Amino acid sequence: MAFGLWIAKQRSLERANTDLWRIAGIGPCSPNDQSELIEKVAQATELTRAAAGQAVKAMVQAIVDAVSAGEAVRVSGFGSFAVTKRAARPGRNRWTGESIPIAASNALRFHAGKTVKDALNPPAPLKVPRRKTAPAKNRLGRK
Repeated sequence: MAFGLWIAKQRSLERANTDLWRIAGIGPCSPNDQSELIEKVAQATELTRAAAGQAVKAMVQAIVDAVSAGEAVRVSGFGSFAVTKRAARPGRNRWTGESIPIAASNALRFHAGKTVKDALNPPAPLKVPRRKTAPAKNRLGRK
């Protein structure tokens, strides 16, 4: 019974998180999928949707081919993609506590470029110094 309640709680939390991601426009329910990216490229470059789709797919395929060959891909102003190697390591089964081996693997890393970092973290506005005001007078009009 307790396990069933735990599953129900996890599902309700996942549903709530999905709704939050959808509302915020981030995460797995992000509205920016490949078709919308193709549409934005078509509008920005005055290409047809078919030509823009081929361009986007060719760029993605070029990045995948390069990183699968072990090369780093750098897009000026946007960032760089690189493959990092994760060594084999011991893990632990959370339910039983048993030690299990985790195999070595490759992972894709993305390092944001300056343009992306500046767009995500705009500089804080400069604070205007406040003018000092005269001290408040008491009820009798004296300082």
